[in-house]
Amino acid sequence: MKKYSIKCPNCAAPLDIMGGKNIESIVCQYCGSVIDLKNEYKIVSKFNRIVKKLSPFELGMQGVIKGVEYTIIGIVAYDTQKRDTIGPYSWIDYMLYSPTHGYAWLTYESGILIFSHRTRLIPSIPLNKLSTAQKTTFNGKSFKFYESYRAYVIYAVGSLNYVAKKNDLYMVYDAISPPYGLTLEIYRDKMVEMEYSLSEYMKSEDIYKAFGIKNHPKEPDIHQLKPYDAPIKKAISINAFIFFILSILIILVISIFYGGKEVAKGTFYTNKFATEFQSSGNHILEIDLVTSANNNWAYYNIDIINSSGKLLYSIGKEVSYYHGYEGGEYWSEGSRDASIYIKSPPKGKYTLKISVEWKRPLATALSLKDGVVRSIYFVILAVLFGVLSLIYPIAKYSYNAKIWKRVEEDEDD
Repeated sequence: MKKYSIKCPNCAAPLDIMGGKNIESIVCQYCGSVIDLKNEYKIVSKFNRIVKKLSPFELGMQGVIKGVEYTIIGIVAYDTQKRDTIGPYSWIDYMLYSPTHGYAWLTYESGILIFSHRTRLIPSIPLNKLSTAQKTTFNGKSFKFYESYRAYVIYAVGSLNYVAKKNDLYMVYDAISPPYGLTLEIYRDKMVEMEYSLSEYMKSEDIYKAFGIKNHPKEPDIHQLKPYDAPIKKAISINAFIFFILSILIILVISIFYGGKEVAKGTFYTNKFATEFQSSGNHILEIDLVTSANNNWAYYNIDIINSSGKLLYSIGKEVSYYHGYEGGEYWSEGSRDASIYIKSPPKGKYTLKISVEWKRPLATALSLKDGVVRSIYFVILAVLFGVLSLIYPIAKYSYNAKIWKRVEEDEDD
């Protein structure tokens, strides 16, 4: 990259000017003088010299971003308050230059890296006309307004395509559509100079590697432009959802094609009942009891006997249902109905006998179904897979809620 040198008018230190013909100022890295290159090299402001390293990046570093090689030619640090040193809420903009692609910015904010460039396009609704979470459209993409704040220039060094002065004030408006951001900067809090920039979250590990930086801070877990990234949870949720759908389909198939064939039915009012039925020997035998229990109970002794008179099954089932009012509130417990599932006996003819013990006589409707396939296990699987499929969406929702909570808390303050 072409560069030329001048001497600082204040301290006479040699200064390399990088960034092409559109560079308007250079800030001396030795004395902090801001030199206006378009105004006879006049010193128009001065920054305190900051000795400590601002971040892993330095002037002159080169790296490839999105397939383009850039050089860091200038550094500008901002804060929401006027100060002489870098504070906990400061952020740093690195001016990048490419001979083929011009200027761009790499923003470093507490370990998060954002790549941005100026744009002449404007959104459908200006950002300074929006409130939190309101939407605007930019270049066909929807953005939500995130926050606005004051930004003071607290430090600068190197070559810049504008003149940065100490305590220059910008009103900044941010809208987000992760991993993209849209920013409006209004110079000196007036409608005098407005600039939009389009930004994109970059994985810090990739950028550090591109610039040859080995020792660097860990990237924070949360940032408004950082998309939620949990590949393991996402894979679990996607696969669980697939199995959830399969479980539902199996349940539907079972209910339509394997609900069983009714082989016997009857209604009885006495404590003795018997009926014959034919078993296919397949799957499950389902015995359904529907009673008229009303503040009453009954115990059913059910025997299944083969054609030779041999007892194959002996089953007991209690049915009870009570209800009433207490303290002005209605209550109920138990159920009037019951179902029993047993393995279908071998193919053949059988007799089902029922004897009933009860508090008071009641009516009972019996339905006997043969060849039933129970879907309960697939229902359990569907519930399990349904819960697992929500792991990623819930985690992502929680992540986004934390991002917006910070803005809402700032508004409350």
